[in-house]
Amino acid sequence: MTKRLTMTIEQVAKKLGIGRNNAYEAAHCGQIPTIRIGKRFLVPIAALEATLLNASKEPSGKRFLVPIAALEATLLNASKKPSGNSRDGQIRRRKKK
Repeated sequence: MTKRLTMTIEQVAKKLGIGRNNAYEAAHCGQIPTIRIGKRFLVPIAALEATLLNASKEPSGKRFLVPIAALEATLLNASKKPSGNSRDGQIRRRKKK
């Protein structure tokens, strides 16, 4: 049996311990490397491993895997966009005809 060279976004999310939507957002932002084949987004395993190893380094040069915290913080900030349904928390009321 041959070893797979890619993973789906859902598989990457499960491996990283993040939600599916967060993984898609990270892929869209370029934080998770992807290739597109047809309508499918695939993550090359070698590129993902390289990204995780090179994303964060201590000043001493030791490598450690911490990009998930930075990734989650970025995604949380991106998801806090104001909705267009209200202005400053005020409820809009329909005008009577």
